[in-house]
Amino acid sequence: VVLFDEIEKAHPDVFNLLLQPLYNVFIAQGKDKPHIIFTSPTEAFFTYVKVAAFFSLFVGFPITASQIWMFVAPGLYAKEKRVVVPFVFFSSVFFFRGALFAHRIAFPSMWEFFASYEVEGLGFMPNLDTTFEFYVKTVLGLGLVFQMPMVVFFLARFGIVTVGKSYLDVRQALDELGIGDREAERLGLAIYKVALVWPLETQGVTAFCEG
Repeated sequence: VVLFDEIEKAHPDVFNLLLQPLYNVFIAQGKDKPHIIFTSPTEAFFTYVKVAAFFSLFVGFPITASQIWMFVAPGLYAKEKRVVVPFVFFSSVFFFRGALFAHRIAFPSMWEFFASYEVEGLGFMPNLDTTFEFYVKTVLGLGLVFQMPMVVFFLARFGIVTVGKSYLDVRQALDELGIGDREAERLGLAIYKVALVWPLETQGVTAFCEG
């Protein structure tokens, strides 16, 4: 509640942070006064409320997670804690990395792409609610996509996923894209087939990353 109140007070700065990628697209198109519109009397007010709620939940997640953990932890065995603690920690790290990627790279790139379809007689004028909804979907979607390493890790540990299958799937995908060995080398693509996902064979991975 406190975070919601503070963010709601600072909503112009928070919303400008959210909209800056879109403003940059407008400026690149030569528009002197970039702006977005709202088409109903209550749209701006409720969008500000949703922005405050979204960012307060996002910023306050560590506090919320710690409270949940303090409630759940007493009922877990030691061996269960050894699994849950790293899973929650790395899942949170990957989610925030995905959200940061969405905000810094994916969201601006998508705005630039969609705005490129503006032609004479067809103007690009996004409204407030649609812009925020698109932002939330991008952040949450990529936050979930960045959970794939954790999902694959645990599936491999329980024997559901094998490294050989993943390696063959990647090779097949490249073949269907018309990327053979020579083309992959030209593009700087390299594939390393690990011996085991769990426990991870670290020496080979380190040597591969170092080139």
